Amino acid sequence: EALAHAKSSAVLAKWMGDKVQLGIALTYVSQAQIVNSHMKEGLKAATEAEEIFQELGEEGEQAHALVIMAEIQANLKKNEEAVDTATRALELARAVQDWSVEDRAITV
Repeated sequence: EALAHAKSSAVLAKWMGDKVQLGIALTYVSQAQIVNSHMKEGLKAATEAEEIFQELGEEGEQAHALVIMAEIQANLKKNEEAVDTATRALELARAVQDWSVEDRAITV
């Protein structure tokens, strides 16, 4: 049910043309996919969210999307990619002083 709500939120944000809300909704889609063990779909949604946030200059949200991506990559045993992505997340998290994302990036 969480996945359906997250997807609905993404559709609505896209329809409204609200890229920030679309990115946020995609991070929720990603997390719901993880819970459902759909790692590849979760990675796709998190990657799309990260690209949106990068385009908009939303570094805090971008760091959050990156750390989700790194966690999924680690789960998929893509260790080198996970370390690279977590490092990017860590740098952005520190730049915006988001200590919770920093903690998550360090533990990937």
